[in-house]
This record gives sequence, structure tokens and C-alpha cells, in this order.
Amino acid sequence: MGKITNRLEEISAAKVQDIFEKKECLLILDGLDEISDARLQQQMVEKIYTFLDWAEDIKVDIKVYLKVVITSRPNMYKQQFNPERFPHLEILPLEKEQRTEYAQKWVKTRDIHDGEQTRILDILKECEDDERISRLLTTPLQVTIILLIIKNGGRPPGERETLFDEYWRTILKREKSKDKDLIKSDDQILLNVHSYLGYLLHYRASSNTVDNSDINVHSLLPENEFRAAIEKVLRKNDRFSSDKDINNKVDKFVTDAKDRLVLIVEPQPGLFGF
Repeated sequence: MGKITNRLEEISAAKVQDIFEKKECLLILDGLDEISDARLQQQMVEKIYTFLDWAEDIKVDIKVYLKVVITSRPNMYKQQFNPERFPHLEILPLEKEQRTEYAQKWVKTRDIHDGEQTRILDILKECEDDERISRLLTTPLQVTIILLIIKNGGRPPGERETLFDEYWRTILKREKSKDKDLIKSDDQILLNVHSYLGYLLHYRASSNTVDNSDINVHSLLPENEFRAAIEKVLRKNDRFSSDKDINNKVDKFVTDAKDRLVLIVEPQPGLFGF
């Protein structure tokens, strides 16, 4: 803290400890899922527990003085944080009023004149009335992507390719910052997997080829079919690797998708989709 504020001599560990002992504090550890390395994940969890044990040892009243909030994607860290000690909460989708409030604040933080701000907000309202787009506006990130498209002169309801491209580039950039091996390997193969998965899901959703109507409605693939789809794409792009190497790559794709692989997720155990 001292280094960041250029006050290295004034802010010490002892003073930070003094703050925790005497002041009400809210400690937010945001985005623990950004740590993709399993070894580093374990180290982080151990550090958090060590800190909380230290707080109890010096008699910090955790119910009054110290609140700790940890955020992560649903599939990460559930086992490490016992729900008896750490209440687990899920963030709900944004309501329409919340989206509007967020968008109004977003345009005000940009160097945009009043007339352009009005244009952006008016088009966003059109998007909220369009079922294809409104279903996407559930998080601040998703609203931001739509706002960026509008700001750059687009109209999302009529530009689905632009919408997908903007999502793709934004999320891919975020994923690359996590230093995942798959994300660093080949953007085109990742895009090919997404394209083929999109084709399969669209075909299934518009046909009667699936007995399980729930899977059909939600456009999800069971893990065995998801694996087969990935293997097909990988083999088409690589005809020389051994079956073992291809299977190892498939395993890696599935493991990453259980967290999130760009736009592919596992919203239900054993089922994969966008």
C-alpha cells in the first residue's frame, strides 16, 4: 500500500494491522477465478485462511469490525470455503432498472457529449425491448459490450455477427490475461470449436433429434457429445498427432470449459453450451 501511494516510509504492516484492529473494514478479494494455476489457487486459499486466523488471534471482531467478501465463478473454490463458515451467495441477473442506472453512469464517465449520450441510451432501450438482445443483458460486462457497439456506431439488434465478434474479442482478451495454455495456443482452433458447437446446438434446438426436451430447449450438449465435437474439430485441423495427444487436448478443453472457455461454459453439471 505504501509503495502504491508513494508513501513507503509512512505505511507499514503494523499500521495496516492497527487499522484492522480499530476500524470497521470491508476486505474484498475480487475475481479469485482469475488465478488459473491450481498450485497458486491453493496458496491463495491458505493465505486467506491464515489472515482470518490471525484476525481471530488478535481478537478482531469479525462480525463487527471485519467483513470479508470473496468473488469467483460458481465452479471455482466451492470446496475450499466451507459454507458453514462462509455463506455462499449467487449474483442475480441485472434488473431493467439496474441496467438503465448502470448505462447512465457508464456514458457519463466517457468523454461523450449530451446528444450522443442520449442516442446511446435510446438505442439501449430498443435493445431491451428486443428479446434476442435483452436476454444477454444480465451482467455489467454484457451491458458494457452492447454499449461499446452502440458507441461505435452499431445497432446490436440487427447486427448479430458484430455482436458475436465483439463478445468474442472482449472475452478472449480477458481469458488471455489468465495465462491459460489453451487460450495461448491457437485463436483459430478456439473459434472453430465455437463455430461447430454453435452449429450443433442450433441444429439440435430446431429439430426433434433429442429425447430430453430440457436439454433441447436450453441448447446444451451432454459431455460425451461435447467431447466428440471437440475431437472432430481438432482432428480436422491436425491429421498427424496421435490419438493420445488429441485426447489429452480434448480433456484440456473440457476442463477449461467447466470454468469458462471464452464463450463456452458448463451451466449444468455434465452439460455444455454458450
